[in-house]
Formats: sequence, structure tokens, C-alpha cells
Amino acid sequence: MQQLVLRFLDLALILSVIFLVFTDAKILSFHLTFIFLTFGAFYWSFRTFVWRTIFWVVITTIMIITFALMGNIPLEELGEIPMLTIILILVFSIAKQRKQAETQQEKLIVELREALTQVKTLKGLLPMCASCKKIRDDQGYWQQVEFYIEDHSEAIFSHGICPDCFKKLYPDYYKGD
Repeated sequence: MQQLVLRFLDLALILSVIFLVFTDAKILSFHLTFIFLTFGAFYWSFRTFVWRTIFWVVITTIMIITFALMGNIPLEELGEIPMLTIILILVFSIAKQRKQAETQQEKLIVELREALTQVKTLKGLLPMCASCKKIRDDQGYWQQVEFYIEDHSEAIFSHGICPDCFKKLYPDYYKGD
């Protein structure tokens, strides 16, 4: 769809210049050129917008000035050229901001994709031995819970002994309740 719009804009600019040369509605076709350039700011890349704007503004301005000097259009109509150029400069700044926003968005997408590749999650059922609590991996080998979770997540284990196990394992050293 966007390719179709881009081709339409190129064709419309060419037709507006042809319209400028071969009709009496020279100021109208001059305005059309500026309107198409304004639309182009939102579809072309920033670099393309700058180059096409410079190209078309220079061509149409030279033609309008030539027609004014030849007496085909009133000289008062030349007063619109600075106003339309200012409008294009404003559109240019909007297009520049849009390009910066697109660049920032692309950068954030890359960062999010990189972050997503680093995310490890455990999901699904884990086959666990009811007695020793080892977990069977995808290859059918049994591993300690700690090793399995460290291999499949970002978790790192440190070991200690809870009070109940301490009492059971070392009753002589337990200074209990």
C-alpha cells in the first residue's frame, strides 16, 4: 500500500509541473506541488523528502518567477512563494521529528529483542522423583533440582540448612525452641 502511495506522489508531482507549464492555472499547480510535497513528508524517508523538496521547490519556483517575468501571472502572486516555503520548512521539521521517533522506536525494538533472547523461563510439567527429588531432563537423565534449574533459568543456588533439617540431622547441636 505504501509503495502505491509513493508512486502516486511521484506521479502527482510530475503532473503538477506539467499542469503548471501547459495550463493557465499556474498558481494552482504551484500549490498542488507544495501539497504533494507536504504529503510526501509523511511517506518518504527523511533523506528522500529533503532531496525531492529541494528539487521540486527549485523547479517550480524558477518556473513561477519565469512566468511572472513573462507576464503570464501577476507579480503579486510571487508573494506566496515565501509563505509556502515556510510551510514546507515546518513540515520538514515535523518529518525530521518523525524520523527521530522512528529511529528511537527501531532502537527500542532491537533492545527488546535482545532482552527477550536472554529471558529463560521454566514452564510445563517437570518430571520429579518422589523420593530423591531429582528432575528428569529432555534426554532422560536425572539431575539434582539445583543443577536443572540453573541450566534452564537465570537462578543460582546457595545452600543452607533450614531449622527443621538442622534439628533432624544435628540433634546434639540443636539449641531448640
